[in-house]
Formats: sequence, structure tokens, C-alpha cells
Amino acid sequence: MANISGPQPEIKYCPICKGDLQNVPRDKMKTKKGPEHTHTYDCLKCSNRFEINQAQ
Repeated sequence: MANISGPQPEIKYCPICKGDLQNVPRDKMKTKKGPEHTHTYDCLKCSNRFEINQAQ
């Protein structure tokens, strides 16, 4: 499932504010050096950006 565009079913909401999330495609990430199985999300409510490494 790693690096597949679109929402991931395991990720439901922002861990900080519980707002909706948007998956950030790898080509739009600031750095492309992240692990292969990392997904990046932007919170649409609080603008927090975070990564989840699904390989761990």
C-alpha cells in the first residue's frame, strides 16, 4: 500500500485536531528522501503536516 495516491484506510483524521486529512503525493513533498513506505498528510483544519511510516 505504500506510496499509493489517495487516502489510506488506516488513517482517519488528524491526531492533533481530529480534522480531515489530505494525502500529499510524493512528487509534491518538500523532500523526496523519505523512506519508501512513508505517507505524508496535510490536515485541512489545522494545516499540520505529518508523516506515517507504515513499514514500522
